Amino acid sequence: MGVPIRTSRGAPRGWQGELPAWAAVYPTWPMRQITDRDEFTRRYLARLDGYGVEHAAADLAAIADETNADTLILCCFEVSLSERIWCHRSVLAAWLSDRLGIDVPELGAHR
Repeated sequence: MGVPIRTSRGAPRGWQGELPAWAAVYPTWPMRQITDRDEFTRRYLARLDGYGVEHAAADLAAIADETNADTLILCCFEVSLSERIWCHRSVLAAWLSDRLGIDVPELGAHR
């Protein structure tokens, strides 16, 4: 399927094998406390925009080169401190799609 890339601070216990991390896209600790989805999305998008599409593209290319991967799988392993049922990974996927034209489908999604 591809190489899993950790986009969250946490990694699952008992993970076997490599798990490259993309730390630049981790939500900040204060962001994890936000329970309002619109507020979280606004702040996280501001973080990503501050990071920049050029840096994102370069990081993804470097991770792909380092792992010899044709496909990268963006994974989030965070356990929310709030009761929210949504994840930053979907915001990241939409940002990559909008800014870089990269299709980031959900695994198992039917097209």
